[in-house]
Amino acid sequence: MPFSESGGWYNFRGSFNSAFLRAITASLPTWMTTARVYFDYPEAGVLPPAFAVTHIGPRERAVAGGYIVRGNPVTSGVEMQVITDVSCWVSRQSGTADNPSWSRDLLQMRDMVKFWANRNRWLSAWDIYSGTASPPQLSRIIRLEPGIEEQDWVGEPNPALARHRMLIKWRYVETW
Repeated sequence: MPFSESGGWYNFRGSFNSAFLRAITASLPTWMTTARVYFDYPEAGVLPPAFAVTHIGPRERAVAGGYIVRGNPVTSGVEMQVITDVSCWVSRQSGTADNPSWSRDLLQMRDMVKFWANRNRWLSAWDIYSGTASPPQLSRIIRLEPGIEEQDWVGEPNPALARHRMLIKWRYVETW
């Protein structure tokens, strides 16, 4: 039997990524023909317009004495806290000319992410261990915390690109 752990990080990270990808690609602005979403430090260059999603964490936080997270039957575990960096990338150039719409494009992408995160205070967790095509739903949830930290737009080392960075905080209970 292959290894599987319903309360493990792989399932929660995969569930977050899957929910984000489905939501972002479901309804695109008219100027965006496709939404590229890169996960976890892409090694190849990012081709804008694009979203880059990188998880920082998880970090453990004990929720009760003895690490008891559920009573009947007694289940041990911890609350795991995660920060996810979502960066929106656009090109400030269109071919050899300047892209006059880059600021609008960047703000619309920001709004897409912010709307998704604020509208979804919790996400279903899926058994990604069993596959990504149609994984079964687990009886666990991901809780997104209110408020998104944003970094004001700053210039990038590559002047042809612009980036808007957001930090989404979320948590889940990992059991043993």
